Amino acid sequence: MWYYQKKTFFLLNKDCKIIISLTLFLFSTSMLSQADYWLQTDWSGGPGQQMWNDNTKYLEGEGVEAQKVTGALCLYYPFWRKIGLDTIYRVGGVYDIVEIAPGVLIAATRTDSVGKIFRSSDYGDTWNEITVFSNISTCRSLLFTDNGLLFCGTYSDSGYIYRSDDSGFSWINIAKLEDATRINTLLETVDGKIFAGTGWQANVFYTEDAGTTWIKVTQPLSSDVWNLREDNSGRIYAAGAGGCLCRLTNQGQTWDTLLMGSIYIPDVLIDFNADLYTNIAMACIVKSIDDGNTWDTIFNKPIDVSEFIQTPDSNIYAAGCRFYASRGNLSVYKSSNSGEDWTMTGGLSGSGMVICIIRATNGLLYIGTGDPPINGAIFRSSYYDSGYVVSSVFDTQSSPFYGTMSWNVTLNGGTLVMKVRTSQDSMMAGATAWQDCPVVSNGQDISSLISVNDGDRYIQYYGRISTNNIYTSPILHSVLITFTPSAVKEKQKVKRKINFGIKRIIPNPFIDNTRIYFSITSWEKTKSKIAIYDVSGKIIKVFRIDEAKESGDGFIYWDGDDMVGKPVPSGIYFVSLECDGKKYVVKKIIKLR
Repeated sequence: MWYYQKKTFFLLNKDCKIIISLTLFLFSTSMLSQADYWLQTDWSGGPGQQMWNDNTKYLEGEGVEAQKVTGALCLYYPFWRKIGLDTIYRVGGVYDIVEIAPGVLIAATRTDSVGKIFRSSDYGDTWNEITVFSNISTCRSLLFTDNGLLFCGTYSDSGYIYRSDDSGFSWINIAKLEDATRINTLLETVDGKIFAGTGWQANVFYTEDAGTTWIKVTQPLSSDVWNLREDNSGRIYAAGAGGCLCRLTNQGQTWDTLLMGSIYIPDVLIDFNADLYTNIAMACIVKSIDDGNTWDTIFNKPIDVSEFIQTPDSNIYAAGCRFYASRGNLSVYKSSNSGEDWTMTGGLSGSGMVICIIRATNGLLYIGTGDPPINGAIFRSSYYDSGYVVSSVFDTQSSPFYGTMSWNVTLNGGTLVMKVRTSQDSMMAGATAWQDCPVVSNGQDISSLISVNDGDRYIQYYGRISTNNIYTSPILHSVLITFTPSAVKEKQKVKRKINFGIKRIIPNPFIDNTRIYFSITSWEKTKSKIAIYDVSGKIIKVFRIDEAKESGDGFIYWDGDDMVGKPVPSGIYFVSLECDGKKYVVKKIIKLR
């Protein structure tokens, strides 16, 4: 019996990659028939599958998700946790955040009815007030340029732009833009220009001399320009009030209307594939794959998005979400499949609206929230503290004798608890309750567990992942359970003598080295040996029993090398206990990486 995944024979993720051609497996079917196994390396299909048919799915889980690229299982991300700022200062709103150096964050706020700038040098753990603009009500937008200049757009009776040449400790008032009461957004383009989008009059300005002079561009919208974005071709997009999304063309002389909506279109995202995403406020999220010519609704709920962001793992986040129809809780929505599905992230509470979102160099996300006069805060993304997964039920298609359970995990300082149970019923009727199942050690022989009965056709595992550091997560790469079909087991019993054989291999799969445990009787030890073969039947290495120990129980180390000490490639190998030229026991062993 041979189980395969995605119609390819035995393909693991990048951390435990095994590549073996089809012809090799077919060539070694007689050896594979000695035992069988169940291997799961991908959980990206999500929950909801009772029987293990799709090898990327599982039965149920909470607080866990699959990594987008590898399919490995980890704790769910992001869960939002409030950090420092609001516990000390009466912040009414955090309107923008920028990172000016690794770990150094600048926040633009409205605090005590005036505009204030705050600074953190430890990725947001602690904050200090560094600037008070007493003549303005709100610090509305921030921009840190490639040449190290920091700009702040403000909101008051007049729209002022300030510049800092010393990372925010001192500021120069460099401009008052025409017909502007607020500077909503600042953008640096690839050619070094700085653009400003304003309100109430929806004007766009740009400067080429660090803000000394500003040139007015034709007006794109009827009211506030809330966000300006640039695509890979250098084209500028304007989104905001007036229900219009526009793109600057004709060498900056005219704006083409890409989309009209009701009330406002607050932002636009140009993803890594150059597809466009935007939100028709209080209506839906839409997407265009043809440069804005046509749009398809991909999230059809009355949602309001302040900003979009795409992270390097291609996840898309829609920040500022609130269902206006029900006035439900605000949140941030996440899509891992180019907008096809959206899930609400958790942890936001005690704030009126999400205003902005950024990603820092530590890989974490930060959002600014606000609800004047005092409910502004900054939230930082983290992992869930713990989560669990219950696998689908695997059908061994026999009455098997169970072997070992092992897994490949990167703990990152966390913990992984694994359990396993069996049943004669595909719905696991009569199986031991999970709370009564014993914890399994990695590589343990599970046949003696109270929750596992040899002869039970169906098997299922449970895993609980926990972290001691909410900014990292354990990563489960693979789970392997071995078993021997009853017919094969009976045949092996006839062939081998009592107390003669390979008992177990720990760990299996392995990365660096493994122990092969065996038992021998009073047979002449010089006639016995342990041999390791590859899938083509070629001998890789031989261990003489008399080099290991005298008769009785013992073990030998294998460092994953061949006869001359050269490391062998990752893949499937077979361990045979032999005497007088005859193979009495054959077990499968897997080397990772």
